[in-house]
Amino acid sequence: FVLKIKSHTGYNSCPRCEIEGERKENRTVFPYCELHKRPPNRTHNGYTDKLTNDHHLPNTDISILIELPMFDIINDFSLDYMHMLCLGVTKKLLFLWMNGPLNVRLPSWKIKELSDLAINLKSDFTCDFSRKPRKFEEVARFKATEFRAILIYYGFVILKDIITDDCYSNFMCLNVAMFILLSPDHQNLSSYAQNLLEYFVETFQNIYG
Repeated sequence: FVLKIKSHTGYNSCPRCEIEGERKENRTVFPYCELHKRPPNRTHNGYTDKLTNDHHLPNTDISILIELPMFDIINDFSLDYMHMLCLGVTKKLLFLWMNGPLNVRLPSWKIKELSDLAINLKSDFTCDFSRKPRKFEEVARFKATEFRAILIYYGFVILKDIITDDCYSNFMCLNVAMFILLSPDHQNLSSYAQNLLEYFVETFQNIYG
């Protein structure tokens, strides 16, 4: 809303580059493409000049944030980690494992085993965590902090030998990349994290379609 651009369901909604989405199974998706085939990144001047008109909300002015001195509307605007990663990608992964295609969907007994493993970790959670693990059958009611805990802190422990090796390796790429990017002590590994995220997106498409 602040940027006055299309929401995440729009074909030209990406705030970072000029990739155009496509419709697949009643959803807007942005297929992975190799680096040399990717569209150009968005720029501050391109935003202010509305070079990609479909990127902006119709009949509205551009964001008032462009009046901030020395502020790049593209590169200086933080992306919403909570909705993109916790309530977005992580939630999507769990839903795929529980209700997705047969090649990745877990049988009910494995979901119960996953829940039992998570519940057994309750006593190890300190007061630093606002919520303790609960049954995966309640995943539809999970909060962002619960998805964050799964992604960063304990998912890699309980998912081992439960999901397929391909799914686990794919998840671990996201886990390690986000652990690096969320830690102020590992900024020197940001390029490695980017490579992991590239590989995560590429293999995600191969595994889940």
